[in-house]
Amino acid sequence: MEADILTSFEVEHYVRGLEEIDVREYASPKWNRQHEVIYKLNLQSHRNARAREDEYVKEAVVMNEKMRTLIYDLIVSEVWKANVLPLCHQEMFALSSVRSYMLIYHEGVVANLLEILLYHRTSCEEAGDYLIDVVDWAYRKLIKITQVNETAERLTGEMSRAEELEHQLKELEFSMGISSISIIRFISDHMEGMTLALVQHLVEQCDIFCVLVPLMEMKPWIRNKKGGKMIFEDQQWRVLRDEAKIPQVEAQIWLIIYNLFMNQDVRSKYELTSYRKNNILRIRKFLNEVVIDQIPVLSQLLRALEELSIVGDTTIQSGISAFVIQQLPELYQRISAGKNWREIAEYQKSNFLIENDETRKADMQLLMAGIEEILDDPICSVCSAPASKRCSKCKSQWYCSRKCQVSAWKTHKIVCESLSEEISKKETQNAKPKSKIEELD
Repeated sequence: MEADILTSFEVEHYVRGLEEIDVREYASPKWNRQHEVIYKLNLQSHRNARAREDEYVKEAVVMNEKMRTLIYDLIVSEVWKANVLPLCHQEMFALSSVRSYMLIYHEGVVANLLEILLYHRTSCEEAGDYLIDVVDWAYRKLIKITQVNETAERLTGEMSRAEELEHQLKELEFSMGISSISIIRFISDHMEGMTLALVQHLVEQCDIFCVLVPLMEMKPWIRNKKGGKMIFEDQQWRVLRDEAKIPQVEAQIWLIIYNLFMNQDVRSKYELTSYRKNNILRIRKFLNEVVIDQIPVLSQLLRALEELSIVGDTTIQSGISAFVIQQLPELYQRISAGKNWREIAEYQKSNFLIENDETRKADMQLLMAGIEEILDDPICSVCSAPASKRCSKCKSQWYCSRKCQVSAWKTHKIVCESLSEEISKKETQNAKPKSKIEELD
């Protein structure tokens, strides 16, 4: 049985302390403390979900009305990466791999936590109007993964800090794109309780069908690599063992399409032009017996699509009144408004984007808190092939061969030394000295 990262009392205390931090203070000590809190809340929420236990993280967030705070934090991180990070590349290169990774990884941590929380209707309702900002964020991430080369390989061998940072950013964007699919799926599960503005934004402004259908054709969550076909599941690449089984990500897309297209209220608000009709009919080729056997409700979707195909090409008008005032996502604009990005970048370079032994130690301790949560079906950190060899010093990296381990040593060295030092200290602290009675025995 997995040990809890946080108790319910700690979760309640931490959640109450969550607050909106301005983008200017990103990477500040205050921001670092909140990052640590969100990181641990995310680990605990996933642990509870896996164990099917009381999800007290969700309860604390909803009861303390912190969904909007988390969504604000998500958009702040996106804004920082888009506007400040490009102005701080040299300072980021000077930081250790762990420190720089945590700064860009924060958006993914918040997205991962929201993915768990939005599974529940109460969380969606508590988010209120900010849910439109979540949908808009997810749409931007989905657009990015439709532009990714599905056969792209991870960088191998020796990388410069610039190449390493660029690689990390691409991998994180892909991971968040996959998370955004789950987020939209969970929101679509609760469409009956959602506002007209949210429905309109999802199907009209974002035109989610025109994003999901190309994704289903591309299948970027499956890649051909050295060790064979790999599939992206549970935030990591694994060996694809059963090609007949529908991947989790693909199943999520099917359920989004089913939830939206089979919802009469949503259909009435979706202006079905000839282009949109032809787009959505493209998914019929994937609806075979193997798929329907695994997701039986899709037989209804297939029937609805067959009926649509025999309808003429006349545009089916949406049922949205011309007098409805459109509600737009406003967080990104509000966070960005009136900001002097160069001034903010200089301020953060001088005050926050620096590193010392204390910050390095804190980063290592935080990273170690989540190591055991991700050690499942290990794969090589270089080529993604199934791995059987583990770094003997830090015990955090896996490799398929000595060759891959040697090629990765230059970039892994700094992290390895810091982690192994922390592990050694922890073992020393946990070692219980023998009592005098035991020595006499």
